[in-house]
Amino acid sequence: MSKQNLWALGFKNYQEYLQSTLWEDKAELMKRITRKCEFCGKKKNLQVHHKHYRNVTNEQQKDLRVLCKKCHEKLHKQMENDPELKWREENDFN
Repeated sequence: MSKQNLWALGFKNYQEYLQSTLWEDKAELMKRITRKCEFCGKKKNLQVHHKHYRNVTNEQQKDLRVLCKKCHEKLHKQMENDPELKWREENDFN
């Protein structure tokens, strides 16, 4: 993650960025475009997942994935336990 990008825009850390209107607007746009969880197809409790952190604050659509809360939590838990899955997610090989 580029801390310089965060600092240049006045954010102290990643969590502060996630609470900003800049991120909220991007996340809402992604949810409107995708409209459902990319894993299970549910349309409620949608969240936006960073596939990687290389472009934080300057994310492109390909850097993000729309997931329901349950699938998002499951993905993070699986990535913690499976370095290969984490690598594939970060390098867009899913």
